[in-house]
Amino acid sequence: MNKVIKKTLIDKELSVADVARKIHRSRTWVSLVINGRKKSEGSRRAIAKALGARYEDLWHEPEYKKAA
Repeated sequence: MNKVIKKTLIDKELSVADVARKIHRSRTWVSLVINGRKKSEGSRRAIAKALGARYEDLWHEPEYKKAA
């Protein structure tokens, strides 16, 4: 699991299931996104918002390039 996200979950006393409920996704999906097995910018942004964090602080890779 992304260490920054894990620390944020602990600091905010939230579980992956709590985040999943907040963003209306399954716990499995949220876990896959957090662990990098699924790359969904929309879900990443929703997770960041649910955690009260900036997207860029949680995922340090460049944002997906939008198709022209």
